[in-house]
Amino acid sequence: MLCWCRDEVQATSRQPQDDIVQVLDEDEPRLAAATMAEETPLRPSPVAPSGIRASTFKAFLRRATTTASWGMKLDYADDRRIHVCEVRDGYGSPVKVWNVRARGDRKIRDGDYITSVNGVSAESVAARQQEELAEAACSKPRASTAELLREAMKAIKVELRVARPTIFECRIHKDTTDSLGLDLNYSHKSNSLVVLGLSQGPVTRCAPEVAVGDRIVAVDGHEGDPEELLRALRASVASVLLLLSRPSTDACGM
Repeated sequence: MLCWCRDEVQATSRQPQDDIVQVLDEDEPRLAAATMAEETPLRPSPVAPSGIRASTFKAFLRRATTTASWGMKLDYADDRRIHVCEVRDGYGSPVKVWNVRARGDRKIRDGDYITSVNGVSAESVAARQQEELAEAACSKPRASTAELLREAMKAIKVELRVARPTIFECRIHKDTTDSLGLDLNYSHKSNSLVVLGLSQGPVTRCAPEVAVGDRIVAVDGHEGDPEELLRALRASVASVLLLLSRPSTDACGM
């Protein structure tokens, strides 16, 4: 997490035993995944009403083995949803097979969010935890949403709820001694900073629309890995322009 202090920026990243960013090896077998997809046709995705672009939709992916690559680099840093850092090039990966066959505006893209995997979502996890509390049946530590999403992604077949990103800009004016009031987290090898918390400061004053879970994807026009974004934040003086992303929601993707 990142704390914006008067004299310096201190940044740390939370990183479990395996990296929070799921880096999928492009050398993993893909032809087997493509063959399997052709033997068992993919379920077609629904089509949005004419003239309407769905900002959320379902995608159905399958692979040959539990170790085969999905063809995506995924970031679990905000503990509520998965961020698609990159859809990798590579013939026959499950995501490429889906994108070739997907109807309309249903292709998975860089920057999309996966909000549910085989029914596992932040909402379903919260509901289950409430039930366990009501029954006083939970004595062991609870798994985080990110851990449960990661576990769900280990399956051979996944039903994904995908949300397009909503992108917006915020100009933050500050004094050189101001703390921005942002609590940030990030994953190595990703391309954004996740807002984990907000306290009183220039961001809440200048951009009250910024919320927990938003991702900073560019700072003063600079994109790149989290370290580059942090350097750009440190270099800002009187003001800073943030480009942020959050998942879209609508009804036509159901």
